Amino acid sequence: NKVQKIEMISVGTFGLIAGIAPILVSTVDTVMVFQYLGPDETGVYATMIFFSTVIIAPSKALARIGTPVISDAWKDNNLIKIDELHKRSGINQLLFSGLVFIGIWANMHNLFEIIPKYEEGKYVVFYLGLASLANMTLGMNQVILTTSKYYKYQTLFVIILSVSVIVANDLFIPKYGIVGAAIATLTATLIVNITKWFFVYVKLKTQPFTLKTFVLILIIVTTYFVQYTIPKMYFIVDLIIRSLIITTIFIGTCYILKVSEDLNRQVKKIFTILKK
Repeated sequence: NKVQKIEMISVGTFGLIAGIAPILVSTVDTVMVFQYLGPDETGVYATMIFFSTVIIAPSKALARIGTPVISDAWKDNNLIKIDELHKRSGINQLLFSGLVFIGIWANMHNLFEIIPKYEEGKYVVFYLGLASLANMTLGMNQVILTTSKYYKYQTLFVIILSVSVIVANDLFIPKYGIVGAAIATLTATLIVNITKWFFVYVKLKTQPFTLKTFVLILIIVTTYFVQYTIPKMYFIVDLIIRSLIITTIFIGTCYILKVSEDLNRQVKKIFTILKK
């Protein structure tokens, strides 16, 4: 029917608008870095962006899997299921992205053994990594909003993001160079994420945070500082040993403290296989 077709086109259009947000941020950043600092600095910045995209990689797969599930839950008006999925996705995304972020940031000195000319981009990775963590912590916030009756508000959040990233870049790039562009991205991401979180919480009565979220953040910080005490070695050896220690401490602590039911289930499966 005609009404359904119009509604589907509308949902698809606003979903597309929401999807351009990450592309918009990286494009505006890169263009403004080029404008202020020139091609050499732009090359370094564009290379460092890659590491932040690795951190958010699982969110795309989760969105593809979760969208039909959330849509069905909306059809049944099952707010309990939506809230449960929201919290579950938030903790799992933060768990994965937190481990990847620690692994990347703790091994930056090893990376620069291979590509020393990019060393000035070290803190670009840090701030862009924090921006990616902020996105991942919200779990399926965007999917829930996009599939709800408030989906048109995605346009408002893209506008807020656009204005925030342009203003922040204009403030920080002249002062801090390429690191300023990364700080601008983090600032704009936090502004739009806090606004979107508040909107979803007020209008849809769901949010991704639980006590386990804060326990997991503490585990991320603690794991980083524990690995920081490891003395530096030859870079290939250092990379392997440091990464193994980070993974063991992080996964082990998360398992013992039962931060994620999904993680514990997978670890138990591995133990069962190994015992055979």
